[in-house]
Amino acid sequence: MIRVLVVEDENLVAMEMSWILEEAGYSVVGPEASVETARQVLARHTVDLALLDVKLGGETVFPASEMLDAISVPYIFVTSHPASSLPARYHGRPLVTKPYKPKALLAVIQQILGERTGRIRRYSIEIKDANGSRVYFTMADWSDEKRRIAVRFRALTEPAK
Repeated sequence: MIRVLVVEDENLVAMEMSWILEEAGYSVVGPEASVETARQVLARHTVDLALLDVKLGGETVFPASEMLDAISVPYIFVTSHPASSLPARYHGRPLVTKPYKPKALLAVIQQILGERTGRIRRYSIEIKDANGSRVYFTMADWSDEKRRIAVRFRALTEPAK
């Protein structure tokens, strides 16, 4: 089953988005309401796609999107802000504008997931180094029936607090 991380700080919107995903046959991870809780989830769970609200209370979701980029997980911004309000590096990223129709959201999800044919496996582990810093190791590989295409390995370090 395809696992979708929902990062949304408005409870009603998060619940509605989760119901739409579940009714469409996806497994929902979260919803999470902050960058920190999204990071914790990504360190412990494998997800295939993420839906990200750009504004989460007083913070933006971009640190979580950077982590998703690092582990090769696609994401869709779901926001009431126009695409032009995103930083330049995110222009061209998939975006669904609130309010949205469930069919429109699902169409973008299916388009993004459809681009990722073949089988993707991801492995994640979190450890603490001697200094107490958290280190996240992630490996992903992609293969189809005929060949193994790529192996990616990433390590992200979060300093001790």
